[in-house]
Amino acid sequence: MGTGNAHLVLRKQGLALVGAYGRRAERSGLDLGHAMGLGWDLGIRIGADLDAVIRQGRPHVAIQATCPRLADAAEEISILVGYGVHVISFAEERVLDAPPGLYSMADRPVPAAILGDARQLRGAPAWPS
Repeated sequence: MGTGNAHLVLRKQGLALVGAYGRRAERSGLDLGHAMGLGWDLGIRIGADLDAVIRQGRPHVAIQATCPRLADAAEEISILVGYGVHVISFAEERVLDAPPGLYSMADRPVPAAILGDARQLRGAPAWPS
């Protein structure tokens, strides 16, 4: 899932690919260009530590595509939102009953139970000035 999204980001003018996170241990440290089948290095190593990938890449937006189920993606989404990163997720479930301001692709709020206390997360700057 993730390498297809990386291909799209690389081709889209105005976007910059700044990091890659992977759950599979065998891909940790592998250059993303080779993981994508490009045949050359992009200079972006796939990291197994999401916090480190975020701190190094300092993304504004993340495409969460490591797994298809929201329950399985909850920790990753929570970490990203905690850093102030906007998240596009391909998790399949539609969700209900959440505070305003956090939305899934189905235009439904993401449950507070998944993201922790969203009131503490809203308005936090992604990166200190």
